[in-house]
Amino acid sequence: MAWRKRQASVITNNRSLSQSQLRRIMSGFGDGNNHGDLYMQDANAIAKNSENFVSRSSKINETAERLADWLKGRDEVESLYYPKFTQGGLYEKFLVKEGERNDGHIGGYGGLFSVVLKEDVCERTFYDSLEICKGPR
Repeated sequence: MAWRKRQASVITNNRSLSQSQLRRIMSGFGDGNNHGDLYMQDANAIAKNSENFVSRSSKINETAERLADWLKGRDEVESLYYPKFTQGGLYEKFLVKEGERNDGHIGGYGGLFSVVLKEDVCERTFYDSLEICKGPR
């Protein structure tokens, strides 16, 4: 996939406290002398990783929710922090419903949650036995 340089624009709020900082950062983009330029290999990697983002995002939403539902009912779990259980219904107002988008995306709560185990549970054993991609402990 070839990468072409494209034009872009950013509109800043004149009343924003960070407007001058944002303008200063953005002023060098595209001039070839600034860290804001995107290297060709990085641009190609981003473009390639974006090709199936919709299907991957939908699958992440589905899998994380199923795992969170399963963990919620486990005796070993003290607390589970996941939007479905912690936002008091607020999140549902903004969820993308099935069929609302023409690209097949199925909305959800995302793939991030936190688990607090009960005191008598060995965290390392629990964590190591989960066959999922894991973030920091």
